[in-house]
Amino acid sequence: CAYVGAYTDANGDTYVPDPYQIMSYSQKQCRVNFSPDAEAKVLFTIENARSYLFAPTAVCTNYTAVLDPMSNVTITGANVDGGSTDPNGGPLTLSVSPSSFTCANIGPNTVTLTVTDSNGFTDTCTATVTVVDNIDPVITCPGNITQSNDLGVCGAVVTYNITATDNCGSMATQTFTFSGAP
Repeated sequence: CAYVGAYTDANGDTYVPDPYQIMSYSQKQCRVNFSPDAEAKVLFTIENARSYLFAPTAVCTNYTAVLDPMSNVTITGANVDGGSTDPNGGPLTLSVSPSSFTCANIGPNTVTLTVTDSNGFTDTCTATVTVVDNIDPVITCPGNITQSNDLGVCGAVVTYNITATDNCGSMATQTFTFSGAP
């Protein structure tokens, strides 16, 4: 579009069109015939303005979290993300709450995934995180016991302790007493 001279608008005001501004006043024939530079600006504006119109879509999937030897596990948004998307193709930031679990949380837990796009728009969904304890309890047995019986007695009483512990709680110490003849 070639802008030459000054023009008068509908109010009778005189203006000089600015060829570098897309929204500048222009002659009627110029309104549909953009210069290549102006057309590029229009397309750039349309394509980039689109990102301000659409929020991302959060998609969740359930997850099993296994406690570590210290009885803790921490998850990330990626663990419960089931394919969240941004319709504008931009990067997403994922966060999940709660994200830390202990023995007190063994079993199913509801978490919220928050998906945020580069424009600050968010979407959320919920997932179930099942916390499991796969660490076996530890049992401590006594060493070999040799017990002599009393002279003339066909048997002996043997008393010993067995202790068991578990990362998700202590187990009681059990005392056993056996008696009898071999």
